[in-house]
Amino acid sequence: MRSLKVVRSYDAIGSGLGLVVDSYGMLSLCVDRGSAARELNLGQGDLVILSRLEESDQNSTITTSVRIAPKR
Repeated sequence: MRSLKVVRSYDAIGSGLGLVVDSYGMLSLCVDRGSAARELNLGQGDLVILSRLEESDQNSTITTSVRIAPKR
């Protein structure tokens, strides 16, 4: 499980992974100037589950918990 920040643009990711609402209105799992698929060892059709952190687990930043599991 990883915690990712939701940002407004790809260049706002900085280091590490982030989530951006792309031009299609979809959440885009991304890494600045790299491949999130390569970094996470994901292929086409692999399952990625996104879930919100519990209120008690959140700090002052906005984050989204991401669980990566093998395709079933």
